Amino acid sequence: MRLLDDAETIVLVTGSSESARDRERPLAEWLGAEIARRGDGQWGRRAVITGDEEYYASDVLQRHPTIAIGGPGVNAVTQQFFPRLPMLYTADERVWIQGDFEAEQKRAGLWGADAAGTSDAVNAFVIHGFLDRMLERLWRFRSRAMV
Repeated sequence: MRLLDDAETIVLVTGSSESARDRERPLAEWLGAEIARRGDGQWGRRAVITGDEEYYASDVLQRHPTIAIGGPGVNAVTQQFFPRLPMLYTADERVWIQGDFEAEQKRAGLWGADAAGTSDAVNAFVIHGFLDRMLERLWRFRSRAMV
């Protein structure tokens, strides 16, 4: 039995250090709840949370749509995304949202100059509609042949 849907389950990645997990895990849990709420109970339309070390150790997780939470100094996935993803939003030189929702692999990086900035980035991702834009690209109706 598959536990994750390759196209619809989103992987939320935090840093793996204890301090990063302590700061970012609650943000990832809140964002995961927002994703699940929008998924309306449909199988696969949810999020799973992992650390950056576990993410890079799994080819399966890396194939999923991904949102990295935390700055490039604490999250290796954000560090990889930073030079590759376009900047979608910035505020006060302390909050950054990067993302590409048109590419085959949907990716986003949410981070701040400090823990409060990262929290603001996660909130802004939802409030300013970036989460909805990502989900619209991911959760289109997929027809399946009936036999």
